Amino acid sequence: MGTCSLPNKPVCGVYRIMLPLTKVRRISKQLLKCVILSSVIGLIIPLVIFWRGEYVHVLKYQWVPGETCQDIPVVRTDNTIEKREISVKMTIQHGWQAVDNENLFYLFSSFYVVDRDSRYVLLIGAMDKRTYDDLQCAVTDNKTIKYVPARYMAMWDDQLLCTQINPYYTVIWDDQILCRYSPTFFTCVLPNNFYPTSVTLSRKFCQLPSQMLPVIYPTEIIKKFTICVAPLHGPYDNVNELIEMIELNKILGADHFTFYNFNISSRVNRILDHYIKQGMVDIVPWNMPINLTRIHYYGQMAALNDCLYRNRHKSRYIVVQDMDEFIIPKKHRTWHEMMLDLPSGLNVYSFQSVQFSVDIQDIETNFKGKESVKKFNLVTLLKQKHGPVYDRTTRTKYIVEASRIKELGIHNVWQLRDGSTGNEYHVPPEDALMFHYRHWFNEKEIFTGKHNPRMMMYKDNLLTNIQKTFEKLKLI
Repeated sequence: MGTCSLPNKPVCGVYRIMLPLTKVRRISKQLLKCVILSSVIGLIIPLVIFWRGEYVHVLKYQWVPGETCQDIPVVRTDNTIEKREISVKMTIQHGWQAVDNENLFYLFSSFYVVDRDSRYVLLIGAMDKRTYDDLQCAVTDNKTIKYVPARYMAMWDDQLLCTQINPYYTVIWDDQILCRYSPTFFTCVLPNNFYPTSVTLSRKFCQLPSQMLPVIYPTEIIKKFTICVAPLHGPYDNVNELIEMIELNKILGADHFTFYNFNISSRVNRILDHYIKQGMVDIVPWNMPINLTRIHYYGQMAALNDCLYRNRHKSRYIVVQDMDEFIIPKKHRTWHEMMLDLPSGLNVYSFQSVQFSVDIQDIETNFKGKESVKKFNLVTLLKQKHGPVYDRTTRTKYIVEASRIKELGIHNVWQLRDGSTGNEYHVPPEDALMFHYRHWFNEKEIFTGKHNPRMMMYKDNLLTNIQKTFEKLKLI
């Protein structure tokens, strides 16, 4: 037993092989183990690849980055070779656009960047965080389309939350909602001696684009301080706040503003048009196609970084603040004077914050022009009590050297052009503070706030300028 044997006599002309039953069982078990192991491996490997996002693309042609599609042979079903012709009509326009019909990637703007030893086009947009895909950049100089690999990086971590928007445009915060879409940088490293006029992304190999973004090239610095503001929404119709914000910041030193129009009223549009004609304001349409419950606060991070790259070669400094915030020097009258007195050679100047309550009664002290101040509801002059100064890590805002910054955040700078996050100067509270006019978080502090009359030094100029603007626009 246990071995195969040949009988002495053939059966029906064929020798029988005697295989013991125990060996049959043993071989069957081994075969079953092999089948099970092969099946498990066959399932695990695709799952690991999917989990890590490392999709394998099997191409009929080895693609060389920077190669033109005219040079790439395409294998037809009849096994003949043909050349790909570029004769498609392309639409080149600014603004939000989907990369394809699956709504996984969106693009808004593109910029030509020279960063140390590399040249690339930086695209600003958003992507669905649940997907990972290989992307190609299609770049054209109006004569040739070239394809280069695309790299992409989310602008923030995954901890920032999304909002729920009800039909009345009230923002409801829900700590359980994480954003499905992240504002994203897409990078296209350029071939040598190639200067594109437009660009887009593609998820398919060497796909001919039908819609592209124009590439924005650097210009000379002509401004000193540019203010970048998060998208206006609502529809936004706070005429008094808008004019007060612009006129006060002009006194402080701002000579340019970039606003993003998600949804504004006709009155606000007319006011902004007034400042556009003065060369003070740019208004960028922000017709974001992404559901507001799936991206953080109207795509604020994408707007701020678009503002950075849109102005980084037009303005020396970028000032990041909201409509109800003002960076106020305490030893100087203007930002220009303040910056001359602060340490030079730094990239980021961060300002600690104090909150002025708009819920308390107006200042009781009488002063010249108070009736007009109340008529225009100038909160910076009527509300003069604020809470404690926040620490350096809470609700700060900042001024940056525009050309040295790679990525902006909401309350701080995420990355410098050299890849670091350092070289930041925390401006002492005795030198300057960021004044924030809003409903207070802590209602118990409303009537125990500290009185601060600093804004009165701007009263006469501010009131005069606001009166002139209201009269010219026939808002009174």
